[in-house]
Amino acid sequence: MRDERPATAVRPWLKLVLGGVLVAGVVLVGYQYWHKGRAYAVRTDCLGARQVRDWARTEELAFEWAHLEPTLADPLIIAAESAMALGNYGAAGDYLEVLPDNDPKTVPALLQRVDLMFGQLSRPSEAVRTLDRVLRLDPENCEARRRLTFYYAITLQRIKTYQITKESIDVGCDMPETYVYLMGADWLTLANTESVNLRWLGENPGTELFEVAVVRGELANRGLEDSLQDEEIAAAGSTSEVAQSRESRLQELFDKYPENIEARAYFIQKAQTAGDVEEVTRLLAAAPPSALEDNRFWRFKAWVHGTREELEEANSSYLKARELFPYDAIALHEQAVIQRKIGNEEEAARLADLADRGRTLRRTILQQPSVQATNPETMVEIADYIADCGGTEIADRLRARVQQMLAAAPPAGALGPTAP
Repeated sequence: MRDERPATAVRPWLKLVLGGVLVAGVVLVGYQYWHKGRAYAVRTDCLGARQVRDWARTEELAFEWAHLEPTLADPLIIAAESAMALGNYGAAGDYLEVLPDNDPKTVPALLQRVDLMFGQLSRPSEAVRTLDRVLRLDPENCEARRRLTFYYAITLQRIKTYQITKESIDVGCDMPETYVYLMGADWLTLANTESVNLRWLGENPGTELFEVAVVRGELANRGLEDSLQDEEIAAAGSTSEVAQSRESRLQELFDKYPENIEARAYFIQKAQTAGDVEEVTRLLAAAPPSALEDNRFWRFKAWVHGTREELEEANSSYLKARELFPYDAIALHEQAVIQRKIGNEEEAARLADLADRGRTLRRTILQQPSVQATNPETMVEIADYIADCGGTEIADRLRARVQQMLAAAPPAGALGPTAP
């Protein structure tokens, strides 16, 4: 079919369309120039207000600037700075939450948000969510991994502590204290566990994680335990009224949160120390599925098998416990007993020696004022222990870190750098 209309009938419509397109183009270009000029003016005014510390005006202008240039981190960072100067930490956290992913200034600013959430705002779950975002943007960000390690350790999330330390080592974010957290993942309780979790609990009442960690931190506040024997004594309970009160509080929390791994492990260890096979069996049978990933529960299971002279089952369970956490000195000690009963004297002697070295290192670590204070000599002993427990590559990384520590240390008697 053909259009029989003359060309002159079509041209007016074509002219209208083309004219509309031209007008739209002119308007768009004009808007872009206006937008660019407005953004420049607002930015200039904002930085000027910031220069004279007019924080209320700075925040207002930074907020407008952020709307004009949403792909930039600077306006939101300045808005957060202004809000903090005005004492509005919640608003500062909100500004930093919506930072754009692609700006190179975003990751450092997100770490500032983490400081706010762990500190002034006491919203640790938000801090962890922000740290997870940092690691999505920058998987090798060592500062984010360091802070996650501390969080998991201070809240007694044993499995996560072990996992984050291994990941940190794998990506080259290991520091000397990383190996202390690694080796002590299933027993280390930091001296400030009670106080830190108590502060977070004050702002987040009824949070299971913090409630249990507070009481567990109280029970371990005697420096945890100096040896395996002392651990068993501590787990069996104390006759002091204070200790009994704290243990009663932990029992209340366990009744309230029956799937809590840390509380259940405490009471199973207590029952094992008392030789109460029936109670250990009962508590194991009711353990949640997550216990299958916790080496301590396989160790408890192995102990039950051992009391029944089910030696092969006991040995298999100890092997599983050590597969999940190779540095478990208690499992090594108890498995040595089983190996001796089986008749494997050489293996029993090897495991017993490893267990002794593990408990000695534990005592040494617990005597340090902080995880960062472990000296190079102890770190070498930790490396040797890790290697003999099967972690050869991890041990090699630690030895390399120790060499770096020694190379960075000033010579004996030196007070500092000398003038050239």
